[in-house]
Amino acid sequence: MKYYIEERIWEQIYEFLGRERGLHRNKEGRLMQFIEGVWYIVQCCKELFIRFFRIYKQE
Repeated sequence: MKYYIEERIWEQIYEFLGRERGLHRNKEGRLMQFIEGVWYIVQCCKELFIRFFRIYKQE
């Protein structure tokens, strides 16, 4: 499972976050780790949902 963010995509995300008011992005490395962690959790939930749906559909 691919859970890391490519550099060019990260630059776009970081630029977007820079335009939002009230967001602190002082520590880019820690922010990237946080975003990658959230992305990993979303991917895991998606995989579990797909597996559950396949089992449910077979019954």
